[in-house]
Amino acid sequence: MRIHSLLINFLAVLVFCTPVFAQTESSNDELVDEMVSQMLRTNFLTPACQLPSFQPKVAELRRTWSPDQEELITRFLGSREAIMDEQRLDIHQIWGRGTRFKSGTVIYLFDRDSSSPQSMGAGTKEMEVVPSYLDVYHSGYEYANNISHTAVYATDVKKISKTEADVTYYNVYEPDEGQEAAERLLTDMHGEMSLADDFRIKKLSLIQDFSERLYVYQANPEFLTEFNLYGEIDLTKPLEERQPISRQQVALPVWDVYAKVMLDGDKLLTSMAYYWDNNLKVDGTPKESIHSGTAMLYASEYIFEAFNSAPPLLTVQNVTMGFIQDPDSTSRLIPVWFFDAWYTETMTVDEADVDSLPALTSAYAKNILNVPFPFAVNALTGEVHILDKSQI
Repeated sequence: MRIHSLLINFLAVLVFCTPVFAQTESSNDELVDEMVSQMLRTNFLTPACQLPSFQPKVAELRRTWSPDQEELITRFLGSREAIMDEQRLDIHQIWGRGTRFKSGTVIYLFDRDSSSPQSMGAGTKEMEVVPSYLDVYHSGYEYANNISHTAVYATDVKKISKTEADVTYYNVYEPDEGQEAAERLLTDMHGEMSLADDFRIKKLSLIQDFSERLYVYQANPEFLTEFNLYGEIDLTKPLEERQPISRQQVALPVWDVYAKVMLDGDKLLTSMAYYWDNNLKVDGTPKESIHSGTAMLYASEYIFEAFNSAPPLLTVQNVTMGFIQDPDSTSRLIPVWFFDAWYTETMTVDEADVDSLPALTSAYAKNILNVPFPFAVNALTGEVHILDKSQI
């Protein structure tokens, strides 16, 4: 009776309360503590979506391309003499260590009354003008500049009266024209993008209606594979004896191999990220992946231990499969079940960042925030990867 009462109270707290972190307290009863611990291990992670039931055949992928740093400096910044600053990028969550090269002009602002050569140093303020950034990593690079860009999604204002105007929006050029320009630029720099027969290229082409309203092009590989479809399960036979009734094709995204280009209204380059590899290949014979439900059990155990038995109450809003860069190898990509998860966090006015949160009316007001907590599980081995390790 005591055990039954404790479990009912525990479930009531779990269902009806919304704490930031689950709490566990000892009841001085080993059996009860173990039951509560096991229940928490499997209940703090809640799917708010249907878990995929298919188990595609997957394998690790290998990449070999690495950028030529000096060639990139010459192409994007002109020469090494144009570099105004060089700094080490310690650890990127995906790409590891890298180097940032910055090019531009520095002007010095000073008070009009301090214009003599002797006084320029005392009241001057440095300001960078038109800096360009080139970040180079082992598997690719990113370039961006801060010049003034003309919008692709442009504005046309016709004055009607002193107080009225007719505002309309239009595209300076269409997405297919932008795609042609972006692909021509990529081909001129790195040759035509191509892949082995195990892959296909998925392309995104759009014009922003927000921010600087630029044209965006992105290309990602997709791994082509298949999975078995089964009929009604015969519970009298072992699962390994199931026979598929058919096979179905599926294309799995390779998220961390891509090329992205952004152009302005004059089709001038504003930024480029290039982590493409024409030599991308399958490493080994594809095998059937673990089920997404099994992957979630692996994740539950890992996260529970990572948070010292007090994990946040996580909600999973989407589960999908794809390939990510192996954190331990610059040449390897691993197939994973990716979990788009989040937890809630309560913040009072004293803790709030006024620039990022809605206005709070009093010291007792609170904001409930959804905090992203994405993680991935290796679809072959079950190894868990927390994608933002700063949270554990």
